[in-house]
Amino acid sequence: MIESSTVIDNPLALLLLLVVIPFVLFVVALFDVLRRHDLDGVTRLTWVVVVLVLPVVGAVLWFALRSRYGRGPLPAG
Repeated sequence: MIESSTVIDNPLALLLLLVVIPFVLFVVALFDVLRRHDLDGVTRLTWVVVVLVLPVVGAVLWFALRSRYGRGPLPAG
């Protein structure tokens, strides 16, 4: 009989779930905030602080609310 494995039983899956995925989400959100050309300086700084102080929550908030800031023109090149 095949035993079913849970995430808690598999340390690699647990590491991926608790460390790698939130870290990647944090890094992508931070770079996305920094590369947006349609944000003014204060708004950009505010989002950087939010993402740095609350990495996972800030990143989730950024991805949930970023459409409110519209899409500026794409950078050339």
